[in-house]
Amino acid sequence: MVNCQHNAAWRHANGVSQCTRCGARRFTDYGALRPDGLPQPARTRRQLLVERDKAAALIIAKGHYRVSHWGFSRADSAPKAEPAFS
Repeated sequence: MVNCQHNAAWRHANGVSQCTRCGARRFTDYGALRPDGLPQPARTRRQLLVERDKAAALIIAKGHYRVSHWGFSRADSAPKAEPAFS
């Protein structure tokens, strides 16, 4: 392996730069790798926790889950309470 500091001139062509001394290549055009649209802003841990809390409250409010002293369970698969004496 050649120990090159890449201080020599660089050739540039078609999105690729190449060191004239050792031939190392650097890709300068990453347009194909970028996703469409703007990047999503970074969110703090607090913002993520608030989002998750709101999502959980919405699920409970819509009745998809029943809240009981046993915890959370699916409303359609919650055990039915049977009378102790008939």
